[in-house]
Amino acid sequence: MPLEHIHLCQIHTHYLGKHIQNELIELMSEMVLKEILRRVRRAKYYSVLLDCTPDLSHTEQMTFIVRFVSSTNGCVTIEEHFIGFIPLEEQTGLALTDALLHKLKALKIPLADCRGQGYDNGANMRGQYSGVQARILKENRRAFFTPCACHNWNLVLGDAAASSTYAANFFGIIQRLYSLFSASTKRWNVLKETGVTLSLKSLSATRWECRLESVKAVRFQMSLILEALLQVSEMDKDVKTRSEATSLVSELESYEFLLCLIIWYDILMRINTVSKLMQSENMQLDVAVKHVQELLTFLTKYRHQGFTAALISANELADELEIQKEFKCDRRISKKKKMFGYEGADMPITDPKEQFRIKFFNALVDTAIVCIDRRFEQLKNHQKQFGFLYNISSLKDMKGGDLQKHCNDLHHLLSDSSADGAISSDIDGIELFQEISFLAQVLPEKLGMLEALQYIYFNRLEDIYPNCVLALRILLTIPVTVASAEHSFSRLKLIKTYLRSTMSQERLSGLALLSIEGDIAATLDYSEMIDAFSRRKARKITF
Repeated sequence: MPLEHIHLCQIHTHYLGKHIQNELIELMSEMVLKEILRRVRRAKYYSVLLDCTPDLSHTEQMTFIVRFVSSTNGCVTIEEHFIGFIPLEEQTGLALTDALLHKLKALKIPLADCRGQGYDNGANMRGQYSGVQARILKENRRAFFTPCACHNWNLVLGDAAASSTYAANFFGIIQRLYSLFSASTKRWNVLKETGVTLSLKSLSATRWECRLESVKAVRFQMSLILEALLQVSEMDKDVKTRSEATSLVSELESYEFLLCLIIWYDILMRINTVSKLMQSENMQLDVAVKHVQELLTFLTKYRHQGFTAALISANELADELEIQKEFKCDRRISKKKKMFGYEGADMPITDPKEQFRIKFFNALVDTAIVCIDRRFEQLKNHQKQFGFLYNISSLKDMKGGDLQKHCNDLHHLLSDSSADGAISSDIDGIELFQEISFLAQVLPEKLGMLEALQYIYFNRLEDIYPNCVLALRILLTIPVTVASAEHSFSRLKLIKTYLRSTMSQERLSGLALLSIEGDIAATLDYSEMIDAFSRRKARKITF
């Protein structure tokens, strides 16, 4: 039977062949995409999320995600759905914009209904003049742009890591530690035999969560790692390896390294927690602003009290490892050249402890605070424009004139002129003022935007407060991160492997759509697809 099947495959097209597979994948993915587009049109307002990565065949793939607010049977949810991968020949802002506009036109989704853009921090994406966001804003001034918050956190930590020599050298030691043990299975077994449970991790230039895991493994297993290094330095046959292990023992047993280890772990742990919270597709502008402000408060407090707390923890760890609690004295004092007549030079810092605090700790925390203020400036701009809607119940204490001004400003912000010169607005400022004045009196205390919208729909008040509903839906549509785009790249790597590197673009996008949107695919009725497939394969001719 298998031989007969193989012989049949050579001379006939059969229902197990690649062509039939591609047709079925195409029909199924079209049904899933049709359902997603139905939901987008029902929601009306949407946001676009874009990100790019090269696949295994060295083709630049741009993932296309839509975000919108769905309301079904009184339940309000924020949804983000994958549309497909778009192959790119160029990565310029113009090429990316043209690809996006062409895709929207093919899907018959009007650009005029776009109310948000979410991209990474690349110049071709967020460029002020030639980036995608700038070009889209020229076409639709109501497509508000927000850079990805998770990319911002990576950039903040990258700037902080380059703030001082101590910070840069610290991660160099962590990477050397991983490289030493991972380069040999024998040395890795020595590490495991000491009882290490948290595995050492390699550093990543983009995923700072890996750095947290690397620091965590060393922070809580210092004694075991030192024991493994001593064994390698004494028993390894390679002279170079023994020398490297001895050098690492010297680095890890320094008091400055212990302090760096504790300080970096505290900061990385806090930022990683906020970054993970922001990766949810339900993340909203008001919640994101709250998390950023809480982190800034933590860093400001840590700037004044953190060094003392870190010294206490470092002393406990030093006592456990029997390490001397002494700072190394920096004998070289740098002097800046100054022209004659300039002001006198500052007094050099001779205390090694104070020198470490100023050059490492203060520089690290100050850089993080300044970068957060700069990187999340767009969130602050959105808060100035929409912030009064973040907590509607608190507006009952606001003066009528101030609230009226906020509503009028929002009316103009959500207005745009069409090609024939007619001006249209999503909301009416006067009616919005009246609706908020009544809604603030009945809305429960401290409800966020999503909860307030849920309250309106649950009590069937959407016809009474139409402008409030539209304003909240638009605000919830604006994205905070492009984490969903990053998740689609994980599926891309699973689908297009080195064994299937010549896969066609249609098959790739179809399989990715069925995989990523598996929840929708599982709920659809495929009887229509079966009928369409049977009509394609019908051999009888109707006269």
